Amino acid sequence: MGISTYVYFINQILNLFQSLIPRTKSNIVLLNICLGILCFSTNCKLPELNATCDPNSKNFFLSSLVSNSQICFNLNSGNSDPLNTLYLVDRANGFIYFFNTRSDGVLTPNGSIQTSLTNPLFLLSNGKYVVANGGNIFKSYLRNPDGSLTFKNDYTSTNIPVFMQGSSAFHSSGKFFYYTVNTAASVTSFSKLQMDESGSFFGEVTTTEANRFWYVLSPIHPTQNFFMTFHQSSLGITRIFYPISDLNTGALGTSTNDSSISQAILYPENGNCVFSLNANFMYCANMSSLGNNGTIVQMSVTPTTNTVIGTSILVQSVDPNQSPKSVVLHPNGNYIYAYGNTNIYAYSVDQTTGIINQAPISVTPTPGGASCPNNTNISRLAIHPKGNMLYAVCVANSATNQLGSYPISSNGQLSSPSLLPIPNNTNWMTLLFVEGK
Repeated sequence: MGISTYVYFINQILNLFQSLIPRTKSNIVLLNICLGILCFSTNCKLPELNATCDPNSKNFFLSSLVSNSQICFNLNSGNSDPLNTLYLVDRANGFIYFFNTRSDGVLTPNGSIQTSLTNPLFLLSNGKYVVANGGNIFKSYLRNPDGSLTFKNDYTSTNIPVFMQGSSAFHSSGKFFYYTVNTAASVTSFSKLQMDESGSFFGEVTTTEANRFWYVLSPIHPTQNFFMTFHQSSLGITRIFYPISDLNTGALGTSTNDSSISQAILYPENGNCVFSLNANFMYCANMSSLGNNGTIVQMSVTPTTNTVIGTSILVQSVDPNQSPKSVVLHPNGNYIYAYGNTNIYAYSVDQTTGIINQAPISVTPTPGGASCPNNTNISRLAIHPKGNMLYAVCVANSATNQLGSYPISSNGQLSSPSLLPIPNNTNWMTLLFVEGK
Protein backbone atom coordinates (compact mmCIF):
# COMPACT_ATOMS: atom_id res chain seq x y z
CA MET A 1 0.00 0.00 0.00
CA GLY A 2 1.52 3.35 -1.04
CA ILE A 3 1.76 6.53 1.01
CA SER A 4 -1.14 8.24 -0.77
CA THR A 5 -3.34 5.19 -0.15
CA TYR A 6 -2.54 5.28 3.57
CA VAL A 7 -3.34 8.98 3.78
CA TYR A 8 -6.67 8.45 1.97
CA PHE A 9 -7.50 5.52 4.24
CA ILE A 10 -6.82 7.52 7.42
CA ASN A 11 -8.85 10.50 6.18
CA GLN A 12 -11.79 8.22 5.40
CA ILE A 13 -11.66 6.81 8.94
CA LEU A 14 -11.63 10.34 10.36
CA ASN A 15 -14.56 11.50 8.22
CA LEU A 16 -16.63 8.44 9.06
CA PHE A 17 -15.92 8.78 12.77
CA GLN A 18 -16.92 12.46 12.85
CA SER A 19 -20.15 11.86 10.90
CA LEU A 20 -21.37 8.94 13.04
CA ILE A 21 -20.11 9.66 16.54
CA PRO A 22 -20.46 12.93 18.56
CA ARG A 23 -17.20 14.87 18.95
CA THR A 24 -16.80 14.51 22.71
CA LYS A 25 -13.52 14.53 24.61
CA SER A 26 -13.70 10.79 25.35
CA ASN A 27 -14.47 10.00 21.71
CA ILE A 28 -11.54 12.12 20.53
CA VAL A 29 -9.26 10.23 22.94
CA LEU A 30 -10.54 6.95 21.55
CA LEU A 31 -9.96 8.12 17.97
CA ASN A 32 -6.41 9.18 18.73
CA ILE A 33 -5.65 5.83 20.36
CA CYS A 34 -6.92 4.07 17.25
CA LEU A 35 -4.93 6.33 14.97
CA GLY A 36 -1.89 5.86 17.17
CA ILE A 37 -2.14 2.10 16.70
CA LEU A 38 -2.49 2.70 12.96
CA CYS A 39 0.59 4.92 13.07
CA PHE A 40 2.50 2.14 14.75
CA SER A 41 1.58 -0.31 12.01
CA THR A 42 2.41 2.09 9.16
CA ASN A 43 5.47 3.72 10.81
CA CYS A 44 4.20 7.23 10.13
CA LYS A 45 5.89 10.36 11.41
CA LEU A 46 4.42 13.72 12.41
CA PRO A 47 6.35 16.81 11.32
CA GLU A 48 4.61 18.92 13.98
CA LEU A 49 5.08 16.44 16.82
CA ASN A 50 7.73 13.83 16.19
CA ALA A 51 6.87 11.76 19.22
CA THR A 52 3.18 11.31 18.36
CA CYS A 53 3.61 8.59 15.79
CA ASP A 54 7.11 7.41 16.55
CA PRO A 55 6.82 3.91 17.99
CA ASN A 56 10.35 4.23 19.37
CA SER A 57 9.31 7.17 21.55
CA LYS A 58 8.26 6.83 25.19
CA ASN A 59 5.67 9.54 24.46
CA PHE A 60 3.99 7.60 21.67
CA PHE A 61 0.59 7.08 23.29
CA LEU A 62 0.82 10.04 25.69
CA SER A 63 1.20 12.58 22.90
CA SER A 64 -1.64 10.92 20.98
CA LEU A 65 -3.92 11.43 23.96
CA VAL A 66 -2.89 15.01 24.60
CA SER A 67 -3.30 16.25 21.03
CA ASN A 68 -7.07 16.20 20.39
CA SER A 69 -6.92 17.27 16.77
CA GLN A 70 -3.58 15.77 15.74
CA ILE A 71 -3.63 12.78 13.41
CA CYS A 72 -1.07 11.08 11.23
CA PHE A 73 -1.33 12.92 7.95
CA ASN A 74 2.30 12.60 6.89
CA LEU A 75 3.41 9.00 6.50
CA ASN A 76 6.91 7.59 6.24
CA SER A 77 6.87 4.46 4.12
CA GLY A 78 9.50 2.52 5.99
CA ASN A 79 12.34 5.06 5.75
CA SER A 80 13.28 4.61 9.39
CA ASP A 81 16.98 4.50 8.58
CA PRO A 82 18.05 8.09 7.77
CA LEU A 83 20.92 8.88 5.44
CA ASN A 84 23.85 10.22 7.47
CA THR A 85 26.90 11.83 5.90
CA LEU A 86 30.52 12.10 6.98
CA TYR A 87 32.24 15.11 5.39
CA LEU A 88 36.02 15.19 5.03
CA VAL A 89 37.90 18.42 4.30
CA ASP A 90 41.05 18.09 2.21
CA ARG A 91 42.72 21.23 3.51
CA ALA A 92 45.66 21.14 1.11
CA ASN A 93 43.47 21.16 -2.01
CA GLY A 94 40.23 22.76 -0.77
CA PHE A 95 37.92 19.81 -1.47
CA ILE A 96 35.06 18.52 0.68
CA TYR A 97 34.42 14.78 0.23
CA PHE A 98 31.10 13.09 1.06
CA PHE A 99 30.71 9.62 2.58
CA ASN A 100 27.18 8.36 3.22
CA THR A 101 26.17 5.82 5.83
CA ARG A 102 22.99 4.26 7.16
CA SER A 103 22.48 2.72 10.59
CA ASP A 104 25.25 0.15 10.13
CA GLY A 105 27.86 2.94 10.03
CA VAL A 106 29.56 1.60 6.90
CA LEU A 107 30.82 4.44 4.69
CA THR A 108 30.07 4.77 0.97
CA PRO A 109 31.92 7.48 -1.04
CA ASN A 110 29.50 9.91 -2.68
CA GLY A 111 31.62 12.48 -4.51
CA SER A 112 33.15 15.83 -3.60
CA ILE A 113 32.94 19.57 -4.14
CA GLN A 114 35.73 22.09 -4.74
CA THR A 115 35.44 24.99 -2.27
CA SER A 116 38.11 27.22 -3.87
CA LEU A 117 38.99 28.19 -0.29
CA THR A 118 42.61 28.62 0.71
CA ASN A 119 43.45 26.02 3.35
CA PRO A 120 39.85 25.55 4.62
CA LEU A 121 39.99 25.35 8.38
CA PHE A 122 36.74 23.86 9.61
CA LEU A 123 33.26 22.68 8.76
CA LEU A 124 30.12 23.45 10.74
CA SER A 125 26.56 22.28 10.23
CA ASN A 126 23.14 23.45 11.36
CA GLY A 127 21.48 20.45 9.76
CA LYS A 128 20.28 22.24 6.63
CA TYR A 129 23.56 23.89 5.62
CA VAL A 130 27.24 23.06 5.94
CA VAL A 131 29.59 26.00 6.47
CA ALA A 132 33.23 25.98 5.37
CA ASN A 133 35.86 28.57 6.23
CA GLY A 134 39.22 29.47 4.72
CA GLY A 135 41.06 32.69 5.61
CA ASN A 136 38.37 35.32 6.19
CA ILE A 137 35.96 33.72 3.68
CA PHE A 138 32.90 31.74 4.79
CA LYS A 139 30.84 29.65 2.37
CA SER A 140 27.50 27.96 2.95
CA TYR A 141 26.43 24.77 1.18
CA LEU A 142 22.94 23.30 1.09
CA ARG A 143 22.92 19.67 2.22
CA ASN A 144 20.98 17.73 -0.42
CA PRO A 145 18.85 14.63 0.35
CA ASP A 146 21.62 12.38 -0.97
CA GLY A 147 24.23 14.00 1.29
CA SER A 148 25.93 15.99 -1.47
CA LEU A 149 26.47 19.74 -1.15
CA THR A 150 25.36 22.66 -3.33
CA PHE A 151 27.03 26.07 -2.93
CA LYS A 152 24.64 28.80 -1.74
CA ASN A 153 26.38 31.92 -0.41
CA ASP A 154 29.70 33.35 0.68
CA TYR A 155 30.81 36.07 3.07
CA THR A 156 34.03 37.98 3.74
CA SER A 157 34.45 38.54 7.46
CA THR A 158 36.24 41.45 9.11
CA ASN A 159 38.39 39.10 11.14
CA ILE A 160 40.26 35.92 10.24
CA PRO A 161 39.15 32.81 12.16
CA VAL A 162 41.78 30.71 13.86
CA PHE A 163 41.47 26.94 13.52
CA MET A 164 43.90 26.20 16.32
CA GLN A 165 41.83 27.99 18.94
CA GLY A 166 38.23 27.17 19.68
CA SER A 167 35.36 24.75 19.30
CA SER A 168 33.25 26.47 16.68
CA ALA A 169 29.68 25.17 16.60
CA PHE A 170 26.22 26.31 15.64
CA HIS A 171 23.67 27.10 18.29
CA SER A 172 20.90 24.47 18.26
CA SER A 173 18.60 27.02 16.59
CA GLY A 174 20.93 26.95 13.58
CA LYS A 175 20.83 30.75 13.44
CA PHE A 176 24.36 31.68 14.61
CA PHE A 177 27.78 30.42 15.66
CA TYR A 178 30.93 31.77 17.35
CA TYR A 179 34.60 31.42 16.41
CA THR A 180 37.96 32.72 17.64
CA VAL A 181 39.74 35.29 15.50
CA ASN A 182 43.31 36.26 14.74
CA THR A 183 44.87 39.69 15.28
CA ALA A 184 48.32 41.06 14.59
CA ALA A 185 49.84 39.81 17.84
CA SER A 186 47.75 36.85 19.06
CA VAL A 187 44.25 35.44 19.43
CA THR A 188 42.59 38.13 21.51
CA SER A 189 38.89 37.90 20.72
CA PHE A 190 36.05 35.92 19.19
CA SER A 191 33.27 36.75 16.75
CA LYS A 192 29.67 35.80 16.08
CA LEU A 193 28.04 35.25 12.69
CA GLN A 194 24.36 34.74 11.90
CA MET A 195 22.89 32.82 8.98
CA ASP A 196 19.40 33.06 7.50
CA GLU A 197 17.18 30.49 5.79
CA SER A 198 18.87 31.08 2.43
CA GLY A 199 22.33 30.35 3.81
CA SER A 200 23.35 34.04 3.78
CA PHE A 201 25.67 35.35 6.50
CA PHE A 202 25.17 38.60 8.41
CA GLY A 203 25.33 40.18 11.86
CA GLU A 204 29.08 39.87 12.48
CA VAL A 205 29.97 41.04 15.99
CA THR A 206 33.39 40.77 17.66
CA THR A 207 33.91 40.49 21.42
CA THR A 208 37.24 41.49 22.95
CA GLU A 209 38.20 41.51 26.63
CA ALA A 210 41.03 43.76 27.79
CA ASN A 211 44.32 42.14 28.82
CA ARG A 212 43.29 38.71 27.54
CA PHE A 213 44.99 36.69 24.84
CA TRP A 214 44.95 33.21 23.32
CA TYR A 215 41.24 32.72 23.52
CA VAL A 216 39.86 29.19 23.31
CA LEU A 217 36.10 28.69 23.08
CA SER A 218 34.27 25.85 24.74
CA PRO A 219 31.34 24.30 22.90
CA ILE A 220 27.96 25.90 23.58
CA HIS A 221 26.53 24.24 26.69
CA PRO A 222 23.81 21.63 25.96
CA THR A 223 21.24 23.98 27.52
CA GLN A 224 22.20 26.29 24.64
CA ASN A 225 22.21 29.23 27.06
CA PHE A 226 25.94 29.87 27.60
CA PHE A 227 29.53 28.99 26.69
CA MET A 228 32.90 29.78 28.23
CA THR A 229 36.35 30.88 27.13
CA PHE A 230 39.70 29.53 28.26
CA HIS A 231 42.54 31.99 27.93
CA GLN A 232 45.64 33.50 29.40
CA SER A 233 45.83 36.99 30.85
CA SER A 234 48.20 39.14 32.85
CA LEU A 235 46.77 37.34 35.89
CA GLY A 236 47.43 33.84 34.56
CA ILE A 237 44.93 31.29 33.24
CA THR A 238 41.33 32.36 33.69
CA ARG A 239 37.83 31.55 32.39
CA ILE A 240 35.03 33.82 31.29
CA PHE A 241 31.41 32.66 31.05
CA TYR A 242 29.16 34.26 28.45
CA PRO A 243 25.38 33.95 28.71
CA ILE A 244 23.54 33.99 25.37
CA SER A 245 20.88 36.63 25.97
CA ASP A 246 19.18 36.57 22.55
CA LEU A 247 18.54 33.17 20.99
CA ASN A 248 17.63 34.75 17.64
CA THR A 249 20.73 36.87 17.13
CA GLY A 250 23.29 35.26 19.44
CA ALA A 251 23.81 38.51 21.34
CA LEU A 252 25.64 38.00 24.63
CA GLY A 253 24.78 39.13 28.14
CA THR A 254 27.15 40.31 30.85
CA SER A 255 30.12 37.98 31.19
CA THR A 256 31.27 36.41 34.44
CA ASN A 257 34.98 36.00 35.19
CA ASP A 258 35.97 32.80 36.97
CA SER A 259 39.49 31.73 37.85
CA SER A 260 38.59 28.76 40.03
CA ILE A 261 40.50 26.23 37.94
CA SER A 262 43.70 25.52 39.81
CA GLN A 263 45.36 23.63 36.98
CA ALA A 264 47.18 26.57 35.46
CA ILE A 265 48.59 24.47 32.65
CA LEU A 266 45.10 23.69 31.29
CA TYR A 267 45.04 24.84 27.70
CA PRO A 268 42.75 22.82 25.44
CA GLU A 269 44.30 23.06 22.00
CA ASN A 270 41.65 23.48 19.32
CA GLY A 271 39.26 24.12 22.18
CA ASN A 272 38.27 20.51 21.66
CA CYS A 273 35.97 19.84 24.61
CA VAL A 274 32.81 17.75 24.99
CA PHE A 275 30.03 17.80 27.58
CA SER A 276 28.78 14.76 29.45
CA LEU A 277 25.35 13.38 28.64
CA ASN A 278 23.82 15.07 31.70
CA ALA A 279 25.70 18.31 30.86
CA ASN A 280 27.19 18.54 34.38
CA PHE A 281 30.72 17.70 33.27
CA MET A 282 33.09 18.70 30.49
CA TYR A 283 36.15 16.93 29.08
CA CYS A 284 38.89 18.78 27.22
CA ALA A 285 41.84 17.56 25.16
CA ASN A 286 44.78 19.30 26.81
CA MET A 287 47.58 20.09 24.36
CA SER A 288 49.53 22.41 26.62
CA SER A 289 53.19 22.97 25.77
CA LEU A 290 53.75 24.07 29.39
CA GLY A 291 53.85 20.53 30.73
CA ASN A 292 51.48 17.62 31.46
CA ASN A 293 51.15 17.08 27.74
CA GLY A 294 48.65 14.75 26.16
CA THR A 295 45.88 14.63 28.76
CA ILE A 296 42.12 14.72 29.01
CA VAL A 297 41.16 17.23 31.70
CA GLN A 298 37.89 16.60 33.55
CA MET A 299 35.73 19.38 34.95
CA SER A 300 32.40 19.90 36.67
CA VAL A 301 30.45 22.77 35.12
CA THR A 302 27.82 25.31 36.15
CA PRO A 303 26.68 28.41 34.22
CA THR A 304 29.28 30.51 36.06
CA THR A 305 32.03 28.13 37.25
CA ASN A 306 33.99 25.03 36.30
CA THR A 307 36.21 23.00 38.61
CA VAL A 308 38.79 20.35 37.81
CA ILE A 309 37.74 16.92 39.10
CA GLY A 310 39.64 13.66 39.40
CA THR A 311 43.05 13.14 37.84
CA SER A 312 43.77 14.12 34.25
CA ILE A 313 43.86 11.14 31.90
CA LEU A 314 47.33 10.73 30.39
CA VAL A 315 46.88 9.77 26.75
CA GLN A 316 49.87 8.45 24.78
CA SER A 317 52.15 11.38 23.98
CA VAL A 318 55.88 11.67 23.36
CA ASP A 319 56.47 15.36 22.76
CA PRO A 320 54.93 18.71 23.76
CA ASN A 321 52.04 19.78 21.55
CA GLN A 322 51.37 16.23 20.39
CA SER A 323 48.28 14.35 21.57
CA PRO A 324 45.39 14.43 22.06
CA LYS A 325 43.72 16.93 19.78
CA SER A 326 40.30 15.38 19.66
CA VAL A 327 37.91 13.70 22.10
CA VAL A 328 34.43 12.35 21.35
CA LEU A 329 31.80 11.02 23.72
CA HIS A 330 29.73 7.93 22.96
CA PRO A 331 26.01 8.75 22.46
CA ASN A 332 25.12 6.72 25.56
CA GLY A 333 27.55 8.79 27.65
CA ASN A 334 29.37 5.75 29.06
CA TYR A 335 32.54 5.94 26.94
CA ILE A 336 34.95 8.58 25.67
CA TYR A 337 37.54 8.28 22.88
CA ALA A 338 40.80 10.13 22.26
CA TYR A 339 43.78 9.50 20.03
CA GLY A 340 47.38 9.40 21.14
CA ASN A 341 50.56 9.35 19.16
CA THR A 342 49.79 6.25 17.09
CA ASN A 343 46.70 4.82 18.83
CA ILE A 344 43.06 5.59 19.58
CA TYR A 345 42.09 5.02 23.21
CA ALA A 346 38.66 4.13 24.62
CA TYR A 347 37.80 4.87 28.27
CA SER A 348 34.75 4.23 30.41
CA VAL A 349 32.98 7.14 32.13
CA ASP A 350 31.07 7.19 35.44
CA GLN A 351 28.09 9.38 34.56
CA THR A 352 27.25 10.05 38.23
CA THR A 353 30.65 11.37 39.28
CA GLY A 354 31.80 12.44 35.82
CA ILE A 355 35.14 10.66 36.36
CA ILE A 356 36.87 8.87 33.48
CA ASN A 357 38.44 5.52 34.41
CA GLN A 358 42.21 5.86 34.07
CA ALA A 359 42.70 2.44 32.46
CA PRO A 360 41.68 2.32 28.77
CA ILE A 361 39.20 -0.40 27.84
CA SER A 362 40.77 -0.72 24.38
CA VAL A 363 43.82 0.58 22.49
CA THR A 364 43.58 0.47 18.69
CA PRO A 365 46.08 1.73 16.09
CA THR A 366 45.21 4.86 14.13
CA PRO A 367 44.27 4.32 10.45
CA GLY A 368 47.90 4.66 9.40
CA GLY A 369 49.48 3.09 12.47
CA ALA A 370 53.17 3.92 12.70
CA SER A 371 52.94 6.05 9.55
CA CYS A 372 50.81 8.59 11.49
CA PRO A 373 53.26 9.52 14.25
CA ASN A 374 52.19 13.00 15.24
CA ASN A 375 49.30 15.38 15.77
CA THR A 376 49.46 16.86 12.27
CA ASN A 377 48.17 13.57 10.91
CA ILE A 378 44.77 13.38 12.63
CA SER A 379 42.51 16.29 13.43
CA ARG A 380 38.99 15.41 14.52
CA LEU A 381 37.43 12.10 15.41
CA ALA A 382 33.74 11.55 14.64
CA ILE A 383 31.17 9.05 15.90
CA HIS A 384 27.96 7.63 14.45
CA PRO A 385 24.81 8.74 16.36
CA LYS A 386 23.91 5.09 16.97
CA GLY A 387 27.25 4.64 18.70
CA ASN A 388 28.27 1.66 16.59
CA MET A 389 31.14 3.24 14.61
CA LEU A 390 34.00 5.67 15.24
CA TYR A 391 35.74 7.48 12.36
CA ALA A 392 39.32 8.77 12.18
CA VAL A 393 41.47 10.06 9.34
CA CYS A 394 45.20 9.63 8.78
CA VAL A 395 47.39 11.87 6.63
CA ALA A 396 50.43 9.63 6.45
CA ASN A 397 54.02 10.72 6.09
CA SER A 398 55.01 7.91 3.78
CA ALA A 399 51.93 5.86 2.93
CA THR A 400 48.52 6.09 1.32
CA ASN A 401 46.17 8.26 3.36
CA GLN A 402 43.37 6.35 5.06
CA LEU A 403 39.92 7.04 6.48
CA GLY A 404 39.20 4.45 9.17
CA SER A 405 35.82 3.15 10.36
CA TYR A 406 36.16 1.49 13.79
CA PRO A 407 33.31 -0.80 14.95
CA ILE A 408 32.28 -0.12 18.55
CA SER A 409 31.15 -3.09 20.65
CA SER A 410 28.36 -2.98 23.23
CA ASN A 411 30.96 -2.48 25.97
CA GLY A 412 32.52 0.53 24.20
CA GLN A 413 35.64 -1.19 22.90
CA LEU A 414 37.00 -0.44 19.41
CA SER A 415 37.79 -3.14 16.86
CA SER A 416 40.24 -2.98 13.96
CA PRO A 417 39.01 -0.53 11.32
CA SER A 418 37.84 -0.85 7.76
CA LEU A 419 39.98 1.50 5.67
CA LEU A 420 39.12 3.70 2.71
CA PRO A 421 41.92 5.36 0.71
CA ILE A 422 41.61 9.14 0.56
CA PRO A 423 43.50 11.77 -1.49
CA ASN A 424 47.17 12.24 -0.66
CA ASN A 425 48.27 15.59 0.68
CA THR A 426 50.63 16.94 3.29
CA ASN A 427 48.18 18.80 5.51
CA TRP A 428 45.54 18.05 8.08
CA MET A 429 42.13 16.77 7.20
CA THR A 430 38.99 17.55 9.17
CA LEU A 431 35.89 15.38 9.75
CA LEU A 432 32.28 16.46 10.26
CA PHE A 433 29.45 13.97 10.79
CA VAL A 434 25.93 15.21 9.95
CA GLU A 435 23.00 13.11 11.11
CA GLY A 436 20.15 12.57 8.65
CA LYS A 437 16.55 13.37 9.56
